[in-house]
Amino acid sequence: MKGLIIYSSRTGRTKKLAEGLYKSLRDWDLSIQDVKENPNLEDYDTIFLGFWAYKGTMDPSLNKVLTQVRGKDVYVFGTLAYYDDSDHAERVLKNAVAAVEKNGGRCIGKFITMGGLDKKRVQEKIQGRNTLKHPLTKASLIRYQLTDDYPTKVDIAYLSEKVKLKLEILKESGGDL
Repeated sequence: MKGLIIYSSRTGRTKKLAEGLYKSLRDWDLSIQDVKENPNLEDYDTIFLGFWAYKGTMDPSLNKVLTQVRGKDVYVFGTLAYYDDSDHAERVLKNAVAAVEKNGGRCIGKFITMGGLDKKRVQEKIQGRNTLKHPLTKASLIRYQLTDDYPTKVDIAYLSEKVKLKLEILKESGGDL
């Protein structure tokens, strides 16, 4: 199995998750690329697709990559500026999986964790210079402050263990899940 971790990151949180996953999978034949590098998926069997949530799905910078997933095993993972155990997070993952499958890929797993909004956008909203879709409430401001360090080492370790398990199963079963 030859794999590629591709990520898109607006605030650095998805990049942190992708790099943590890459470091934990040293025993596997993996490469890592930012989606801005215009990766070519032709030589890879398994794709690990890191995204930040945008309008209920993966951010649009991954659309070009999605057109290359036909016949590939794809593990989607992402960050969002909301609770990872929310209905919204489930909807984001469901839509990410659907996007992979619509493009002919086989989704072999999914993961999402809390991230946050760009600090500059939050400050602009506080100052009334930015119109975010959702209003900033006392609770959301506290959540953004408390999740400033996300993803945590625990998030990265949990994603890594989930991915390792899937890879072992795929390896030992000859591709069955």
